[in-house]
Amino acid sequence: MTALRVAPSRVAFATIRAVGLLVGAIAAFVGFAYLVIAIIGPQVWWVGGGSGATGALVEFPLPLRIVNAAAILLWCLTVAGMAFVVSSLASNIGRGVRFVRTVSRAAWSLAVVLAVGSTVAQIVENIARGSSLIIDGGIDPANPVGAPIGWAPASQAFGPNLPLLGLSIVLGILAYIISRGEGIQYESDGLV
Repeated sequence: MTALRVAPSRVAFATIRAVGLLVGAIAAFVGFAYLVIAIIGPQVWWVGGGSGATGALVEFPLPLRIVNAAAILLWCLTVAGMAFVVSSLASNIGRGVRFVRTVSRAAWSLAVVLAVGSTVAQIVENIARGSSLIIDGGIDPANPVGAPIGWAPASQAFGPNLPLLGLSIVLGILAYIISRGEGIQYESDGLV
């Protein structure tokens, strides 16, 4: 009877591990592919607002294309990092791990990756979104690639993504709870 319950758990954790690896690899690939395409340029996909994620291909000078692509890369790497941590955790738990340091380290890693990744990605995105080309009388609006860049003001750029920062705090609290559970388990097992 125990073997029948263990087999589906191993399959489930193996599936979670595989999906985590796949999501992480795809997210990293998309971020780096977009960066390469943006560097090659001269156009990048500039996402507009709205629920349809509308946008357009826009010509930007290389520095602004790189900042725009770096924001997308950082978001993708945040997703990839979290997916790889979950994949690793599923692999460890699938082998029969109980409350051990691996579980709390994974939870702390998720909290840190989300906090740092989303904050840095949001700041770079704010810089990309708040920057624009300065088109004066000497610049042809139809071909603005040579126009100087008006970078986003610092007051506008250095704002984190508050919902994701809040979620990282929740993950940090979860990590603390798990680490306390590990301590209680060690005490009850007589390992302390």
